[in-house]
Amino acid sequence: MTTFLDNLLFDMATTFFRPLTAMKRGWLERLGRRYLGAAWALVLSLLAWGFPLSDAVKNIPGGNVGIEFYLASVVLILWSITTSYAALLVLAMFVISALRKPKSR
Repeated sequence: MTTFLDNLLFDMATTFFRPLTAMKRGWLERLGRRYLGAAWALVLSLLAWGFPLSDAVKNIPGGNVGIEFYLASVVLILWSITTSYAALLVLAMFVISALRKPKSR
């Protein structure tokens, strides 16, 4: 189980920080399915972070617009951009895994 989690975290980091490398490896080495799982895990973890984030932002008063409101807005915008980016990586890995089926022996 530890090896699986290590590989998943490594694949998530590779997919997120070096997407072109992940896409090339996914296409050339037929690892699209492996990276697809990592990309899905990345999106689901980002969506899971959205729940505590929305709960924390919910308690900020809207009438008194201060620095907390602007910081929360910036955090929400960055979270939204990051989640959208990860969702695009899921789409790319899905296309790669659909087009590059492993050769049957």
